[in-house]
Amino acid sequence: MTETITLDMLQSAGVGALALVVGMIMTRKIHWLQKFCIPSPVSGGILFSLATLAIYVLCGVEVSFDGTLKDVFMLAFFTSVGFQSNLKVLRQGGRTLVIMLCLLVIIIAIQNFMPLGITKALGVNPLVGMAAGSISMAG
Repeated sequence: MTETITLDMLQSAGVGALALVVGMIMTRKIHWLQKFCIPSPVSGGILFSLATLAIYVLCGVEVSFDGTLKDVFMLAFFTSVGFQSNLKVLRQGGRTLVIMLCLLVIIIAIQNFMPLGITKALGVNPLVGMAAGSISMAG
């Protein structure tokens, strides 16, 4: 039988802060995390996820978190992810970055026009096709 450890709002925020600090330390110490611009919350979060997985698999203990502050912290995270990028890093991308950007534009165009064509062929309202395009992926 699985035992559950339930953390309240403050404990959950504290564990999240700890994961963030560990991620910051990891990003400073591990060169390839910096090289590939992996944000500290991501590296700390992955390590924390692996730790909770190990606790679950090895000890049979499930950790449950209070999600009250989840939306606030997710908004802060996704707002701040781009802060680590700068022109120097973008210039280093060079030709590969331009190719990736061009492919991305093509994929987005396909992602928008294909559902519209399918809805037209099926006689469905085109708004359904738009909802199936990149609009729904905008976040």
